Amino acid sequence: MHGYPRSRRETLGLEDIARRHSLRIIYPDRNGYGFTNLNSDRKIADWPADVKALAQHLSLYQFALLGGSGSSPYTLVCAHQLPAGMLSGVGIMTGAGP
Repeated sequence: MHGYPRSRRETLGLEDIARRHSLRIIYPDRNGYGFTNLNSDRKIADWPADVKALAQHLSLYQFALLGGSGSSPYTLVCAHQLPAGMLSGVGIMTGAGP
């Protein structure tokens, strides 16, 4: 998950690396970033439902999350709220948060 103030465009150039390691990188924009509109009523705790809906839409039954910088709280709330078995791993790099 992208950090602050980044967006999914942060992954440009990672396609070759991902392909070499047989990884599929999915990098959704959070509320108010990239091409999304800011909805001030949304909270960090709302993000896991978005991640779950995206995973279901993409037919992903198990996946890992990696959050960097300002996405650390979003990554942690996903680890806490998503169903057991859905996440194969959770990582935080250069964590920051409220």
